[in-house]
Amino acid sequence: MFRDTPGGNDTFLTREEVTLQALRGAKVCVVVLSAHEALNTTDLALIRLIANAESRQVVLFVNRIDELHTPSEHVAGIHEGIHKTLRPYGRLRDVKVVFGSARWAAMALQGERPDRDDDGKTALSDWASNCDVGADPQGIGQRAR
Repeated sequence: MFRDTPGGNDTFLTREEVTLQALRGAKVCVVVLSAHEALNTTDLALIRLIANAESRQVVLFVNRIDELHTPSEHVAGIHEGIHKTLRPYGRLRDVKVVFGSARWAAMALQGERPDRDDDGKTALSDWASNCDVGADPQGIGQRAR
């Protein structure tokens, strides 16, 4: 079963309650972060809450890399910052971090080309040339060109 939750940034705590209900019994949780502000305090609180269950696997998806002019130059720093922040939290030290773009995925599913505008073309070309799918993001963007 796959559930999407409203997250946790709600002053009236309504979203948090809905999220907590949806998480009961979950074995894998994918937390979507923004490439512009990966792992803010709200995100960190949610991830710590999710990770309280020992049997739960946490995956972080850093979305919106399509909005970075040259994703390969930013991904390693974002990855390092996330792991530096999570290091004090025991089992979150080795959380899997995946980078991508929901916009690019939606366009691909609809048969559209994300390289129609100049910004999209630059970001997509950069990521396609440098992403090394499956590689450790810390090495991305650091190799000689």
